[in-house]
Amino acid sequence: VPTCALPLADACATAAAVTGDNRWEEGVNQSVAWFLGDNDAGALMWDPLTGGGYDGLMAHGPNLNQGAESTLALISTMQHARRLSTLGATNAQARHHRN
Repeated sequence: VPTCALPLADACATAAAVTGDNRWEEGVNQSVAWFLGDNDAGALMWDPLTGGGYDGLMAHGPNLNQGAESTLALISTMQHARRLSTLGATNAQARHHRN
């Protein structure tokens, strides 16, 4: 369920921001991967045409409904991933300038 991927991404992104430890990014990456097809059905869990997140994963593939909660879970998860990649680049630049 998309709303289960989001809490993992949220918790890991928060932990990475608080601790500065980039190992937490793996949880965010796992959540992103779930939406991109790394799930039990190997199914893409969002619609590239609408940007909407599918409502759930069934035995035969995704439930193609695109409710607000699922779409917000997708968007928020992707925002965490983007923010962490930007934060990682910023931290690397800061370390480079200190040396």
